[in-house]
Amino acid sequence: MRMIGGGIYNGSQTRSVVGLWAVVGGGITMKIHSAFNLSSLTDNGTGDFTLTMSIPFASASDYAVVATQGSGNFSAAHIDHSNPPTASTVRVVTFDDSVANVGDRDPVTIVAAGRR
Repeated sequence: MRMIGGGIYNGSQTRSVVGLWAVVGGGITMKIHSAFNLSSLTDNGTGDFTLTMSIPFASASDYAVVATQGSGNFSAAHIDHSNPPTASTVRVVTFDDSVANVGDRDPVTIVAAGRR
């Protein structure tokens, strides 16, 4: 395996690349701080949002997503498995305290990498 043009070439013409990154923020209105390959951000309610990619991955099972948040004493962000990712969307849920109450957080960072 070797790096070529921002992706990983494994000898079979399969490229693995970062296909999405975004820094978003919660509150009364969700906002995009910065992003790559993000066409829209949908606020589904408190601590719950969906990111839609401009260019999708090969399929829903061909990428991995990491979501994290950076404020508060206890914080967590995870993919909403009751609404699994598609090739072009990923839904994220954030929590705001040690008793795991769903809450809007700012900032939340999401990175998705996989086969394009």
